[in-house]
Amino acid sequence: TAIKILRSSAPNFLFNLFLNLIDTISFYFVGHLNNPLLLSAVGFAITWSAALSMGASFGLAIGFSIIGSQAYGARDYRKLGLFYQKTLVVQGFALIFSTIIMFFSAPILIFIGMDEELSESVGILMRANIPSLIVYALFHSNSFYLMTLNLYHINAIATACGALTNLIGSYLFINVLGWELIGVGVSRAFAFMGMISLQWAYIEKYKPCPESWFPWTKECLNEIVDYA
Repeated sequence: TAIKILRSSAPNFLFNLFLNLIDTISFYFVGHLNNPLLLSAVGFAITWSAALSMGASFGLAIGFSIIGSQAYGARDYRKLGLFYQKTLVVQGFALIFSTIIMFFSAPILIFIGMDEELSESVGILMRANIPSLIVYALFHSNSFYLMTLNLYHINAIATACGALTNLIGSYLFINVLGWELIGVGVSRAFAFMGMISLQWAYIEKYKPCPESWFPWTKECLNEIVDYA
């Protein structure tokens, strides 16, 4: 039993470690620009993103993992696949709302009384961060889908590759090309796209549960309001 727990907990530990390391890498490279304004903007933007989009996508994915695990345990694999697709639909609607707020972050922050220069800098990064946050939502849906199938290692590998990609991308886009805040967003987008591509490649190649991984169907829209 202890070995089984370790086999699942160790990859999950690495998964969360590398996922948080992605943010740390962004801080590190912006910090070396010796510009307190940019560093403050990155710190606030990541917090703002977590509150608006990351937290919502993570919460939805956790909800999916609970009912998905029940379906998988009952060997109702088609229902698991429908739950996965329903989660993507709900996340899509949530992302529309989050994206609008993120796009207009600067005027919103100025309106509530934040420093104008900092608000403008946060707004630049938030707009550049929109692609990465959209992919981030898909990434978490895939992550918990794989966890539902008791497959933990692929998520750890994906986040490790994401951290490495962000390390290389941050050096290239922030330090070499001098894109500063936009470089942070571009680098993170490449990191998350690499992570989700690795997950999809694994699922497509090894098909761990083919009965739950099927083409898009309108059936997933049934009772979508109750599911949300």
